[in-house]
Amino acid sequence: MTVTEHWLESRPRRARLRPVEYPESDGKPLGETTDHVEALFVTVPLLKRVLGERALVVSNLLTYYQEGDPAKRFAADVMVTIGIPTHSRRVYKIWEEGKVPDLLIEVTSRQTRKVDTVLQRALYQWLGVREYWMFDPLGEYLKPRLQGLRLVKGDWELIPMVHGAGQSKVLGLDLRAEGKMLRFGDSRTGEPIKTDAELAADAQRRAEDERRRAEVSAGRVAELEAEVRRLRAERGQ
Repeated sequence: MTVTEHWLESRPRRARLRPVEYPESDGKPLGETTDHVEALFVTVPLLKRVLGERALVVSNLLTYYQEGDPAKRFAADVMVTIGIPTHSRRVYKIWEEGKVPDLLIEVTSRQTRKVDTVLQRALYQWLGVREYWMFDPLGEYLKPRLQGLRLVKGDWELIPMVHGAGQSKVLGLDLRAEGKMLRFGDSRTGEPIKTDAELAADAQRRAEDERRRAEVSAGRVAELEAEVRRLRAERGQ
């Protein structure tokens, strides 16, 4: 065995080339409290419905931003990327997708304040994320509870809040804090956008109204038929 062959055989296994693994989970919970989780469960379906095939909308999807280094990653509470396929993904690799996410939302808390307001803020700026929103549903530390940042020439600028609402140019929607929920509205019309639960409740009310109208109509028909029978009986028909 030559010296080179001996070195190749004896070198540590970790030095040999092998595929880099990118884990699909970081083991962290979806949200700090039920209020945080509920905010996500409302926001993600709403944005998927409004944006449709125009954007990928995901929650807590591990996103890797440096090829070959699985430690270089983040998992935003809500991530929106415009103009890419919307099929399901196990992870998001920026170098494969060819696009940095356009907008990120963190449903933040006192426990995550340093990560959300300092570390993630700096990382998202460095990556070139166009908008970064932070929402504190419990009002534990963020004043105001909803804050948006827009990247302008490489620096974050605070998105103005008018009557409690800020406009997202990425989404074409207005965002506002309402109770413990993050609410959305159409920036052009000012009309609020209903959640999936509200739409389902509306549909249920319409169905109930239709049922009642049908019952009233059927009752009226029955009354008229009874009146016809009575009149015929009086005439001996």
